[in-house]
Amino acid sequence: MELKSVNFRKPKIPALLREGFMCIDTHTHTNFSDGKDLSLMLKQCKKKGIGMAITDHNEIRGAVEALKQNEVPIIPGIEINSYDGPHFLCYFYNKTELEQFHERFIKPNKFFNIRGSVKLTLLEITEKLEDYNCVTCLPHPYGLLWASFPRAVKMNPENRRVIESVDGIEVISGLQRKIANKRAHELQVLFDKAPMAGSDAHGPSDLGNFLTLAKTSNVNDFLDAIRKKQTIAIGKEKIRQKAIHAGRMFKRSNEKIGRIIGKRLWKDEDI
Repeated sequence: MELKSVNFRKPKIPALLREGFMCIDTHTHTNFSDGKDLSLMLKQCKKKGIGMAITDHNEIRGAVEALKQNEVPIIPGIEINSYDGPHFLCYFYNKTELEQFHERFIKPNKFFNIRGSVKLTLLEITEKLEDYNCVTCLPHPYGLLWASFPRAVKMNPENRRVIESVDGIEVISGLQRKIANKRAHELQVLFDKAPMAGSDAHGPSDLGNFLTLAKTSNVNDFLDAIRKKQTIAIGKEKIRQKAIHAGRMFKRSNEKIGRIIGKRLWKDEDI
């Protein structure tokens, strides 16, 4: 199978496995943040012969729980919703360091807002990670609204240092338009970062459509391949998948707005 570093097409997983690729969906969510039950996600990965990086929003319980099994390759990770707006993916070589990082910097900085952010800017997140053995990735850099990385750079030009420091860029995201993914590819080429693809899965049916590939046999070597820029990204966008996700986001946003207003009214009443 002839592959480029970035491939906008549906992955043929059996063929990829026969050629010695480790296939990892590097952006997934479970019921510990805003996705479906972890057991269903693991079952689907096992069925398809792929692994996954569990990157729940500001949360690590799903990743820690998944590491208790050994049938599906798991990269312990986290997706941090920065105070600036854009998200940030971190992948750890071991559970202990992930837990330490979460306990020290994420857990105490969580706060209640519509974006589910932490009180850490992009630059602060990268600085905190310097003491840890981990791999970083900028996901869906051309996301809408506050998730847009160019918007964050416009607000604070110093954020350009963030993209210079990351190991990889998500050039194909399952929940972005093709034009946004192509722009992300251009960004990855410009800054010479590892190409990565993730479904941004929130349910089992999303898994396996967007994969990061590397010719390795274990998770640690896979993370090393990202650092060495030896990865391949593959996936094809689906309008239906994006439409379903947009509906979920709209519903969750309305629920969060209601809770925020309720909290404010309660506080005003107390005063």
